[in-house]
Amino acid sequence: MNTQWLTDASTDVPMILRVVVGLVGGLVLVAGARWYRRTLSLTAFAVGAIGAGLAANKVVTLLHLAEQQMMIVGLASAIGGATLAGMTKFAHKIALAGLGALLGLTVGGAVVAQLAAVPPVTIVLATVLGALVFPWIYDQLLKVLTPAVGAVLVAWAVGHPEHLGLLGGLWFVGVALQIRGPSSSRRDDDEDG
Repeated sequence: MNTQWLTDASTDVPMILRVVVGLVGGLVLVAGARWYRRTLSLTAFAVGAIGAGLAANKVVTLLHLAEQQMMIVGLASAIGGATLAGMTKFAHKIALAGLGALLGLTVGGAVVAQLAAVPPVTIVLATVLGALVFPWIYDQLLKVLTPAVGAVLVAWAVGHPEHLGLLGGLWFVGVALQIRGPSSSRRDDDEDG
């Protein structure tokens, strides 16, 4: 399958945006779990900036506004990044409960499907339990998941988002650094729970 379009998309925005995304990716890669709230907001900013920057770049090209490209793409990237970062901070706890509910629903459904003696109400109980428990255990997974996000951002910034060797290598280094790195009893000073 041809993935050239992915590489083209990653290199089709101004270099300054790629540098910012790369720096955010590097921070998430090596310290995403330790500074989770900050890196969550920065990641959301980077993703929003990428999306808005790509969209603005297409508009600039279609409307032949090459003279204003840096200003238009930069402004759109800043607005898109700030918007997604704000929405992410607001929706974080709801998303964790929703993810927990989905996990509980899936596990409960699988148990009911496999074991005829288990009553269907197990699905409801597992869904509620997942929604209540997952927000408290997700932080145990962060040292494995945040390096994956950081690896994707760095690979995108260097123009090779489809390169599995690069993604895997970055992920492995990030996991090793986060597991061996310092930890604190709270991930962020400004964390609100």
